[in-house]
Amino acid sequence: MVTHIEIPNHRFERIACPVCGSGDQRLVISVLYGELKQKKGLDYSAVGIRSDTRLYVKECIECGFVFVNPRIKKEYEDIVYNECKKKMYEKKKALYDPDSSAFLIETRERKFAYVGPLLEAMAHMNLKKKDLVLFDYGCGIGNSMRLGIAFGMDAYGVDIDAKRLDICRRLGLKVAHPDRFDRSFPKIKADIILWQSNIEHVVDPRSAMNYITQKATPGAVLYVNGLTPKVIFLEKKQGLFVKAHFVEHINYFPIRTLDRFAAAFGWRPIHYTNMKILKNLRDVLRTGMAFCAAGVLGHVTYRGYFRRLYRYDGKADGNGI
Repeated sequence: MVTHIEIPNHRFERIACPVCGSGDQRLVISVLYGELKQKKGLDYSAVGIRSDTRLYVKECIECGFVFVNPRIKKEYEDIVYNECKKKMYEKKKALYDPDSSAFLIETRERKFAYVGPLLEAMAHMNLKKKDLVLFDYGCGIGNSMRLGIAFGMDAYGVDIDAKRLDICRRLGLKVAHPDRFDRSFPKIKADIILWQSNIEHVVDPRSAMNYITQKATPGAVLYVNGLTPKVIFLEKKQGLFVKAHFVEHINYFPIRTLDRFAAAFGWRPIHYTNMKILKNLRDVLRTGMAFCAAGVLGHVTYRGYFRRLYRYDGKADGNGI
């Protein structure tokens, strides 16, 4: 009989629910890392993950949050997004070189996917306000920031991926590691905050949301997207785990849980879509970019994805949910 050890090495730990703090959990699924779709160029041996490493996903009985547990410790989080990606960056140098034509083409295509979310957030702002500030949490290579600047905003971003931060700096963008942002750009408060394709990655969601909230002006709009638990069951049925990739994608929010989580920090969901902005997206929609349309119209889940808008009213429900 083979006995599996939940904690693979000293870089991992078993935790209470990172959203509500409850220790009451049930097992959702466990899989070997080798059973996941292997992403070319990503090498997780730096954190001790091998093909026979077993990964566990659990559900909090108290709040319904679904999350990978055990997970990487906070102090080793940067390794996953730096050292483990070295081969990928070496293999695809042109795609990550701001001076290359490949980078230009790639970022031009990706920008279409970010137009919808940004316009949707803008539709709920007072656009007559001078000096609108955009803050991008998990800014990547700066696509949304560059769009925000094109719309006349002052844009700032944070990321823990050193390569992507370097690209942003070469593009002249105002970025920093989260731990160093306040030293580089003190007292920044944002009107629009983007949390795109990142919430599923963060080791400590509460810490991330607290950080984001500290950057919000009263009435700020937050756009967040990510994965719901449904994606796990859909991919299990299909027999291939792709988005449910339990090394980097470690958080899966039911919408009800996400709303309660956001409310604990003073964020309230915006429940309607301002249809007036559709005329502004006419040219984008003609390109057939379905993701853009979903981003604009989507306060609902779709095949295991969610897109959600919140407004900051500063009235936090408390530390728990």
